Amino acid sequence: MSPPLEPTSLVRTVFVPSAIFGIGQGAGAPVVALLARDLGAPVSVAGLIVASTYSVRIRRDR
Repeated sequence: MSPPLEPTSLVRTVFVPSAIFGIGQGAGAPVVALLARDLGAPVSVAGLIVASTYSVRIRRDR
């Protein structure tokens, strides 16, 4: 029989990598918007691109 899981081991193996991944996704949003602006898209279209990117990710994660 295996020993019970300790919460500290779960924090290191589950929550820390998930938090780092989420921070990385959030940091990428302004880059996507700026890239769209550099390619000639208006601000409204750049915002729509960022919003659609994240809405697809949210739907896919379900």
